[in-house]
Amino acid sequence: MINNEDTASIRACLKTLSPAQREAIHLAYYCGLTYADVAHRLGIPIPTAKTRIRDGLKKLSSCIGTATSPWNRCLGTSFITALSSARQQV
Repeated sequence: MINNEDTASIRACLKTLSPAQREAIHLAYYCGLTYADVAHRLGIPIPTAKTRIRDGLKKLSSCIGTATSPWNRCLGTSFITALSSARQQV
């Protein structure tokens, strides 16, 4: 279960992303767009969209790994669930 402290941690980690990474991740994970759709929406090549998403997720994973220990369990599908939960509470 994700509590308010966990949500605050994930929000803080989201703020470490560049605006370009945050936007690409938002479109892919919150809006459910494909790489091609993200690229089209942002007016960038597909490889660039993939790179922004990959680098952003790596940065989030690193940040969460250094946050409180409950986040160490929040990788994979539960990681995305945690992101969605944090986004809904913003």
